[in-house]
Amino acid sequence: MKIYEYSMLFLFIKIMKCWKHTYLFDFINKLKKNPKSLIILGDGRQNKPYIYVRDLIEAIIFAWSNANDMINCFNISVDNRTTVTRIAEIVAEEMGLKDVNFVYTGGDRGWVGDVPEFQYDISRISNLGWKAKRTSEEAIRIAVRDELGKEV
Repeated sequence: MKIYEYSMLFLFIKIMKCWKHTYLFDFINKLKKNPKSLIILGDGRQNKPYIYVRDLIEAIIFAWSNANDMINCFNISVDNRTTVTRIAEIVAEEMGLKDVNFVYTGGDRGWVGDVPEFQYDISRISNLGWKAKRTSEEAIRIAVRDELGKEV
């Protein structure tokens, strides 16, 4: 007797709204302490995709409802990326701060083990018909607004 008819495996990127150990939360906390200057680990050009948690959940449900292979493996991501400097700019904008001095620690990585750039191949889930409703930048802005207690 089969217990499972088929299986699903999902790989996904950084989820905005539920990770407390991201640049976003670090920047908010640092800027609350010092709204004039922000120390940014690395050179600020680290460039990665970020997905909003609602888009991730919708992708999983979509794949579950539409994939028919015995074994299904999907990368779930947005099709664009956001730099660390842009994340800092969004945080400052949403906090209503102007003329924040960004101070970079240098190097292409923010910490040991950091990956300066990546983008998942999302062709399998895209070919199935799914696309994230929000861009990487929109996901970041929504998460910042939510964390700051603003209306999303």
